[in-house]
Amino acid sequence: MLRKFTDMHIQSNLSTGTSSVEEIIRFAEKLELNRIVLVDYIDKKTNLKTIKDEINKVETNIEVLIGASIHAKDKTSMNKQLNNVRDLVDIVLVHGGLIDINRAAVEDPRVDILAYPEHERTDSGFDHIMAKYAAENNVAIEINFRDFLYSYKRVRAKIVSNMRLNVKLAKKYGAPILLSSGSKNINDMRPARELSALGVILDLNLIESLDCVSTIPERIIEHNKKVRSKEFIMPGLKLKENNQNNIEGKDKDEN
Repeated sequence: MLRKFTDMHIQSNLSTGTSSVEEIIRFAEKLELNRIVLVDYIDKKTNLKTIKDEINKVETNIEVLIGASIHAKDKTSMNKQLNNVRDLVDIVLVHGGLIDINRAAVEDPRVDILAYPEHERTDSGFDHIMAKYAAENNVAIEINFRDFLYSYKRVRAKIVSNMRLNVKLAKKYGAPILLSSGSKNINDMRPARELSALGVILDLNLIESLDCVSTIPERIIEHNKKVRSKEFIMPGLKLKENNQNNIEGKDKDEN
């Protein structure tokens, strides 16, 4: 089966990055990526229409999606931001680090990705209870290449140790794992197979690592497309194509 490679976390100069949308798309073409997600920090209140307009200016065969990164200090703030953006964007990431936020993110099926669970922590910020919730709610645990790229010596060793622990827990309980560049500049972007090499360092086998940049992102994206479609009502139910007054059950694998 031919893999479609995806980078789920790239920031442009419309967010906190430095490269333009067009520069990112053109470089993604060179890296032979099939999909990319341009992530914006919603607390900056950037106009999503501006991002869409910039994407639409570029002719490309790459699928370019929009993600929102939620930064919150407590569950109430996280819920408020989720309510504001969930229906507007393709992918929702929650920036982790705080234990309460890490826990709240994996408990909420509206969240697609828990990013940086170990951010500014001495521990990994993730435990077996969170791993169970992440598996149950299909919240992916992100392994961010940028954290690895810009760390050195003891700091890098600690980050790798925490990432390895999070990967071990996610694997044990069946939570999805993502490998992303987290890039803020095209120089930080990497080919998908290069990103997958980080997964091998973290004790994923090669097939599992490749899944983290292909199969798992694709599953998240396709699921969200179904949820946002007009036919979707709720998990397990959708409208029949020929009669919108009738409701039929969805296959379990669409939940």
